[in-house]
Amino acid sequence: HSVVGSLKDRPAYYMLRDAIRRGDVRQTTTVIESSSGNTGSALAVFCRVLGLAFVPIVDPNIQKHYLGLLESACAQVVRVDQRDETGGYLKTRLGKVMELLETIGDAFWTDQYSNPSAMAAHYELTAGEIIASFPALDYVFVGVSTAGTIAGVSRRLKAHFPSVKV
Repeated sequence: HSVVGSLKDRPAYYMLRDAIRRGDVRQTTTVIESSSGNTGSALAVFCRVLGLAFVPIVDPNIQKHYLGLLESACAQVVRVDQRDETGGYLKTRLGKVMELLETIGDAFWTDQYSNPSAMAAHYELTAGEIIASFPALDYVFVGVSTAGTIAGVSRRLKAHFPSVKV
């Protein structure tokens, strides 16, 4: 099952797939996620295909093309504009997630930041694609982001290529 597109397509797919299998997401569930663009866009597309409501929480730093995609794919896009104590918006977005979880009756937060399905997607899919593409690897450079990518990829690659440096 290779998912093509943005690197964030893989965890978005796995987080939704696993939540549906567990029964956490049903046809009546509103899916919620804090996003700076990539994950939210992937979730928006998958939710639209599945006929699920999706509410992304974004901030002023979102790139225009992501915002446009979200606005075209979602009935509601929540924007926060209050900076948190770090000077960024992440904690403000997460606070809005918690607020929506309390106010929307049947809601599910995919939680890209700590959802084990996100790391599993990179372990199975991303690392699997890398292994299939290279007979040997000495070095792999991976962006950290939410850490699911580097954790999943490095674990599987180190098992397959024991001397690889990540």
